[in-house]
Amino acid sequence: MNKFKIFIPEKRHIFNIDFFISIAFVSSIILIILIDNESQFAIIPLGLFVSTVISMFIIKLINNFRYQNLNGKFDGELIFSNDKIILGKETILLSSIKDVRIYNRDYKGKYAYRKTFKPKLLQGVENEIKIELLNGNIIVKRFLQTKKNEISKVFNVLKKYHLQDKIHFLHLIEVMGINDYDEIQDLKRALKTSNH
Repeated sequence: MNKFKIFIPEKRHIFNIDFFISIAFVSSIILIILIDNESQFAIIPLGLFVSTVISMFIIKLINNFRYQNLNGKFDGELIFSNDKIILGKETILLSSIKDVRIYNRDYKGKYAYRKTFKPKLLQGVENEIKIELLNGNIIVKRFLQTKKNEISKVFNVLKKYHLQDKIHFLHLIEVMGINDYDEIQDLKRALKTSNH
């Protein structure tokens, strides 16, 4: 079926592990510099420094296999149909749409190559559909992909949107991840044939 869960992000105050680790690391270095090596307390900042470095390594290692927090909730479904797009309880007729843009940059379990101590596995909710209506209104919703390029399951529907000038050809091949020259030419020919 041509369905995707709609994700509604929520702004929450989230504990920032990067900030906490940076403060602990910098504090331990400052203490090492400030406390005299002859002092009976010299071992404390050194212990703090070593434990911070070990903690950094362990947290980084563990978070390579953990999912990031899902900061929001799922509410309704995005459904692609030949003559309409359904966004939860809202139905948008294709005849009232000027342009459709889809940004499918994320999927559940995608590894985030970022220099951070936060969990590295993504939740798959950073995908967006942007619909510009003929009346000038713009509707933007985020949606879940459970696997890489899952949007390709609606390729036939999106081809129909293109044939009705609702999605540009270059954007269509970008969304589908088509970058082979021969595949692009084959698609152009197939679209021309189905348009006649």
